[in-house]
Amino acid sequence: LLAGAETDKARTIAVNVFVMVEAFYLFSARSFTRSPLDLGLMTNPWVPGGFAAMLFFQILFTHAPFMNKLFQSAPLGILDWVKVFISGVFAFLLVEMDKKWVARSKQ
Repeated sequence: LLAGAETDKARTIAVNVFVMVEAFYLFSARSFTRSPLDLGLMTNPWVPGGFAAMLFFQILFTHAPFMNKLFQSAPLGILDWVKVFISGVFAFLLVEMDKKWVARSKQ
């Protein structure tokens, strides 16, 4: 809102950022000590499947006119989606750095 976005668009971005952060956390939460890259991204097919389903429903929530009317949301542009995705990646990196910090502090 401070950047000049309409209320509906700001609401849509906020919801998408929240869901994207949670989706990326899903990958990290599989282990409190190991990176998902160490575990392998496809060792639990439910995780990438859940991520894909979440992405589908978020796109539906964001771009389907009946959903916009129901939830007072608004379609987002590609730059908005990039920012939402970067928010998820940033949260993922923070969690992974925290894992490393905790592991080092226990040594």
